[in-house]
Amino acid sequence: MIQLAKWDTDHFGFKVGHLLWQGEVDMTRMKEMVSEAQKKGYQLLYLKGVTLPKEELDERFFLADRRAMYELKTTRMKTAPDDTHVKSMLHHELTKELLELAWESGVYSRYNKDERFPKEAFRLLYRIWMENSLNGTMATDVLAYVENGVPVGIITYRMDEDAVVIGLVAVNGKMANRGIGTRLMQAFLSSFDKGTCVRVATQMDNLGACHFYEKNGFVLKEETPIYHIWTTKEAK
Repeated sequence: MIQLAKWDTDHFGFKVGHLLWQGEVDMTRMKEMVSEAQKKGYQLLYLKGVTLPKEELDERFFLADRRAMYELKTTRMKTAPDDTHVKSMLHHELTKELLELAWESGVYSRYNKDERFPKEAFRLLYRIWMENSLNGTMATDVLAYVENGVPVGIITYRMDEDAVVIGLVAVNGKMANRGIGTRLMQAFLSSFDKGTCVRVATQMDNLGACHFYEKNGFVLKEETPIYHIWTTKEAK
């Protein structure tokens, strides 16, 4: 079954869908479905949660991501963040520094990793994500680590019914290895009641991010392969 990915279609300017697959992988049937999707105008299909044989991967069947879902239950009593560098950026204007942090957070994104996407599409995607986080559409809050009036690290998050879900996380590359990310994360975690579930997704290939979350008490709960299946061999 193919389900239209409307937002992606509108954003990227070509027809994108989700290939919904259940049961064992049948590559013959899957390729037939891709051909059928092409006839219906689809140029890209997302396939999540199943593993394709390595010998079937090529320029059309691309393993774009191995999404890692991390989870943590807060262990400390709720306190006000005591780091004066940590400030809320909610409803703040989008600055050059915040935009660059948004792009930094997506370096390992499948939209940046898949070379068939134009770079401007990835940049626009993360610009929108940051804009909608700042205006409160996609985030409950945007926390920034600020030095000399300039944000050098960010964490965006939203409050779901059963968990706090982290969105964008980044530290300015020039400020790396100074503990800024850890200080920002610990200030963020301290603002929730003890026992609060916090979730964050990253990429298994992003070893630095995986190490960062594990160092801060997160536990890997799930790994999900995500494929980009292009219906034609020609790059779009």
